[in-house]
Amino acid sequence: MRVVLWASAPEGSLKIASKTNRFSPDDQRWLGTREPRAERCEKKLYELDMDRLEEFREALTRLTKEPELFKEAAQAVEERSPERFQAVLARLKILRLCLWICRWYCVKTTSFICVRFCPDAKPSKPTIEEMMEFAEATIRITANRQAFTELLEAYRRTDVERFRAILQEFKLMPFCIQFCRWFAYLECTRICRLFCPRMPVITHVGNIPTSQIDPEGYARGPSQPPYKTGSPDVSFPAGRGDHPFGGSAEIRGLFYISSPEMYKVEYSEDLSTWKPITEPVKEWNGNIEVTRYATGSPDPGWYKVSEMWDVNYLTDWKTPSGTGKWYLRLIVKTSTGEFTSEFVAARVDNEKPDVKLQPVMILLEDGTEQPISCGGIKKGEGKILIRFKATDPNFRTLTLVAEGGGGISRTIVDETTGAQVGRSYEGDLTDTGEPPWRTVIWDPWQDPIIEKTPCCYLIVLRTWDRTITNNYFAWGHYKRDHDALEIAI
Repeated sequence: MRVVLWASAPEGSLKIASKTNRFSPDDQRWLGTREPRAERCEKKLYELDMDRLEEFREALTRLTKEPELFKEAAQAVEERSPERFQAVLARLKILRLCLWICRWYCVKTTSFICVRFCPDAKPSKPTIEEMMEFAEATIRITANRQAFTELLEAYRRTDVERFRAILQEFKLMPFCIQFCRWFAYLECTRICRLFCPRMPVITHVGNIPTSQIDPEGYARGPSQPPYKTGSPDVSFPAGRGDHPFGGSAEIRGLFYISSPEMYKVEYSEDLSTWKPITEPVKEWNGNIEVTRYATGSPDPGWYKVSEMWDVNYLTDWKTPSGTGKWYLRLIVKTSTGEFTSEFVAARVDNEKPDVKLQPVMILLEDGTEQPISCGGIKKGEGKILIRFKATDPNFRTLTLVAEGGGGISRTIVDETTGAQVGRSYEGDLTDTGEPPWRTVIWDPWQDPIIEKTPCCYLIVLRTWDRTITNNYFAWGHYKRDHDALEIAI
């Protein structure tokens, strides 16, 4: 049997592992891990994800348009019936937003309950002194395990008399509203964990863990498995982070759903219109290449779980042409319904930089410009005027050099700034390169190597972007332009 199932989460969900996988045991360690809580919080600390907020708004809109289902969901939360709650959300195809919706209902009901428990509570601004007093009160009541358990159970039963009696017994009534709100938070956390099953998840795009892809879709290495995309290197002038994706990107994931039968991966540019990925998936079973095919019309894009050899390898995404931000999601189908993952943003770039070098000119002492004739330029006739553009939405680095015979390569120095022209984006995502048209004034005779080596030189402009192409970062997309001239003594 090729597939092994094992229990994985308190909710009773299941995840899948394969006996045959393309990676070593050391590489496998990352397959079953979820994004660390600290990293998730670091991305969006006290900040709503506006993309998911829009999805939540649309989900809530669907609920309000169905008053009976809205009421059914509210009653399911109040009566602690996760099956009824999930059935409502599944019917409206908003189960993937279960946690958002559950917390919304729960907070609404628990805030009302606290008014019943603590009718005399008055709003007050918390102070350090008050927080210290509440901490001491918490320590005192939790030291008595039986009393604390009874207090919590009284809250869960909405037994106002017993709740207040315990607080009065321990002289904690001044902290009635604080205990109630704390219990409300604990209860909503507990309820929504029970109500909301662990959903499928996309774990990797183009060998980059989704925990290393920011909300704008930019990825940072290292890749998993390693060596395909390196870690950001601050010592390297251009860095190696902030990658978009190009070409074909391998998509990996985990189902977390019991008895999955089929799955598909979809992508969207606007979160409203989704298109399935239907590429054939090629895998290796020992020395034999096996190809899996997705379903066609009228419901395209579904792959059979039973045909998978590597059950984390979902499909290959031929990224759309052009540049822009896209979204990916995984849908898993079972005999009871469909389960949809959170979406993952993925920045796409399938275009080379826009690079153009104008014919070089001679800048005379009076400020006029003169074309360079067949004889080139001699010392004393003027300086060399270079105009170029080198732009890309995901610009990484550019160089402007003079290349001569015998392997000579000299970086051109701009007389206006006194600095070499070559540079990189240095982690600034707003840096798109050199806009049309940058003008460089170059005095080649200030370079002792060129002065000693009169020759026919190529002025070469090279530009790279930061794209991970076909699951590898190999310096990104590249484009060059050049012009020739003779530099003589």
